[in-house]
Amino acid sequence: MGIMNRPPRPPAESVLGAGLWQRILRVGLVIAAVTLGIALWGHATGRPWQTMAFFALGTTQLAAALGSQARPGTLANPMLPAAVAGALALQFAGVYLPFLQELLHTEPLAGLDLAVVFLASTLGYAAIRLDRTLFRRKRTAAPPGAAAEDGQDTRQPPRTPQLGRCTPIIPVGAQDDGGTGGGPGPSGPGCTSPSPAARARPAPGSGSSPPGRRTRSYGGSAGAQHHPGGTP
Repeated sequence: MGIMNRPPRPPAESVLGAGLWQRILRVGLVIAAVTLGIALWGHATGRPWQTMAFFALGTTQLAAALGSQARPGTLANPMLPAAVAGALALQFAGVYLPFLQELLHTEPLAGLDLAVVFLASTLGYAAIRLDRTLFRRKRTAAPPGAAAEDGQDTRQPPRTPQLGRCTPIIPVGAQDDGGTGGGPGPSGPGCTSPSPAARARPAPGSGSSPPGRRTRSYGGSAGAQHHPGGTP
């Protein structure tokens, strides 16, 4: 479902709402488990476990960042792979550059240690992809009105019919020159033009004359009637 077709989020919804904080918790537990597992394994085998834990923590988070894409493997967000590559380069610098080794108290890792860390880091990618898949399946199996992916509702909000504004359209040369009521009626969405009989009938108490008859005053008289074409 396209993002432009989704209804807007509720104004009172939190930034971490719509199930986002639950996803952060689930994926964070996986990242913590990978980091602690690498540290325990490195400590038990006499390897530089602190450096391995440091490297595993960063690479697992980067793998989770790659897996958070809505369409992984595409160039929909080309800056994300570039950012991940830059962060990975900084991690390598923190492990292998001498002045950063002194600053961060790290040690160079052997090839086998790096391979183990990278292999374990893929669990971060798998965790977030699995989380998104399970969440999507739950949404598909939910009854109508349940939350969609990322907390959005797939239902379209009901549309309330609204009446458009009535704008009178009077062609040039067809203006009423005496208020005869014979001009064109209002037009536009939701407008209803009155029938010719209704337009010809004066409103109660308006004092207007029917179409075809006009009222003129002569010498202050009370309004003698004048027939078109006749003599006053």
